Amino acid sequence: MIRTSGATRAPGRTRASGTSGGTGVSGAPGGTAPAVLALEGEVTIFHALDIKGRLLDFLGSGDELELDLSGVAELDSAGLQLLLLARREARQQGRALTFTRHSAAVRQVLEIVQLDEAMRTRLERAHELRHAQEPAQRHEAGGA
Repeated sequence: MIRTSGATRAPGRTRASGTSGGTGVSGAPGGTAPAVLALEGEVTIFHALDIKGRLLDFLGSGDELELDLSGVAELDSAGLQLLLLARREARQQGRALTFTRHSAAVRQVLEIVQLDEAMRTRLERAHELRHAQEPAQRHEAGGA
């Protein structure tokens, strides 16, 4: 499912209140913030055709794009292919596409196929590094 803001519908459907041009995309007026598209529910073979169309439409919504994966409950190989397609198409079009807020289901599939590093963002890596260093800093402060 694809979500921006508003009421949720069944998997493979979109909700698009507060959208720009009916594409299911949210963003700040004037193009100052990236356009955001959120996937929800099952990103699987059963919904791939609908999701593919929405993803490709989304790529035309701006130069800075964010794909929010926090609501993805299930991801199969067809869903993974869609994510890779979106990344490839964005690069070919010269657009910046960032995958954000990976759900547990997304992280699990990316780890299995060893794409977890390739699909994470620099911001996520920096956040994880900060949290990994905190226990060591607390230990040093306590031991001094």
